[in-house]
Amino acid sequence: MKNIFFTLAFFFFINYSFCQMSDGYYVYKNAELTISFKIQNGGWDINNIVLTNNKTGNKVYGSGYWHKVNTNGVDDDYSGPGGWYEFQTSNCNYSFDESYTKIVLEKYDCKSNSADRSYNLLRAN
Repeated sequence: MKNIFFTLAFFFFINYSFCQMSDGYYVYKNAELTISFKIQNGGWDINNIVLTNNKTGNKVYGSGYWHKVNTNGVDDDYSGPGGWYEFQTSNCNYSFDESYTKIVLEKYDCKSNSADRSYNLLRAN
């Protein structure tokens, strides 16, 4: 019985740890950065994104969408996320997976010489 519980818990984690978010307003933060955004259209659109540098107060704005994994052509045993959110600002591209109360925000492909970077952020609302 114990093994069945752990097996079910594992599959629950794999299938639901990264998922489309429900429509609504979200805020995530750490000591360095705060991101706020609105999810709309049944979880497909991410709008009104504001990235705030908590030390300087500088703000950057963006918008994007849910990028769904095309399961045609992936291995039969694929157990990764069903998708992730992507958005763009005037300078960089970003993506993240939502997992209950936290996100890992990835910054990449910046027009300036800014290095790629990851931020671990906790839900604040």
